[in-house]
Amino acid sequence: MHFILLSESRHNADLGDLRRAIVDVSVACEVYLRSSVLGALPSGILAEAVMQIENANINQFVSHMFPALLTDEAKKEYKRSVKDELSSLFNRRNKLMHMAAMGDLTHERCMQYQKAVEALFGLARR
Repeated sequence: MHFILLSESRHNADLGDLRRAIVDVSVACEVYLRSSVLGALPSGILAEAVMQIENANINQFVSHMFPALLTDEAKKEYKRSVKDELSSLFNRRNKLMHMAAMGDLTHERCMQYQKAVEALFGLARR
């Protein structure tokens, strides 16, 4: 699903619908982060613990939960070139969704977010 959403984000950016492109790329990223973390949980974990993780703020996935899944080398790459872009993406998404604020979003900036999310998808996990 995350690849489909990233593809739709690219398509919408090419059409000039940057609002939709940002929503699609941020949802692609969130689906990937959450499904990666939840999929890595050991079997038999308490349902209450799983629910707490499922309901965690996306920033917790970006800053702590997802990086814990990465190899040491991938973790370095994540911190160097992906993490800050994802934080910026989710901040922009929140402003768009909660205040209808597009700010200074450009096609080029949208493409940078898409590249960061694509890089996220390629990082090696333990």
